Amino acid sequence: MIDDDKEKIIGKLVIALKKLQKIKNVSELMPEVRINLAYGFKNPKSTDEVAAIPGRITSVKDKIIIPALPDFGASDHMARNLIEFAKYDNKIRAGINIKYSKEFVNWLKDFCPKNGLKISVIDRLKEPKEVQEKDGASIPWKIGEAIRLSNNKIPEVIVEGPAMGKEPLIILTGEDPIKVIDLLKLIQKNWLIYKNNL
Repeated sequence: MIDDDKEKIIGKLVIALKKLQKIKNVSELMPEVRINLAYGFKNPKSTDEVAAIPGRITSVKDKIIIPALPDFGASDHMARNLIEFAKYDNKIRAGINIKYSKEFVNWLKDFCPKNGLKISVIDRLKEPKEVQEKDGASIPWKIGEAIRLSNNKIPEVIVEGPAMGKEPLIILTGEDPIKVIDLLKLIQKNWLIYKNNL
């Protein structure tokens, strides 16, 4: 049964990755830390129960490069986010991280509510000192904040604002990686329309 579940998880990730490669200009949403797309078991308890892309997804000359097939235990940051999501809603099993910019976030704050999407913008400068000093406490705090700001639901769009020594990021969430990539495609398509009309 577990092997069947693993095959389904890897299979959906492969389909999602193929969809990702077809999204127009998606490489412009590549953060410095690169992209990872993760998908886990229903209630993952460790990073080994979440599959992602070894070496992360990168880009060369606007072409998305996927260095290896999805595998379990291949993510730390995205996997720990999914482990935390499961504590609140175990239907949310997938996520992807994309690039943050002030202009993009300001546009998202307008776009999301108009399109039935929940968005939480986390001010990481408000992270309590005891959280900063405790190893592994930052992600639980951020997810807790995101849910608190979104009427106790996991938002589809989580913005991790700037913090000392950490790259700000945007995380898109969903029930599976195909839905996450569909969300990314919707956002990127409308973002391009917005920018082209400026």
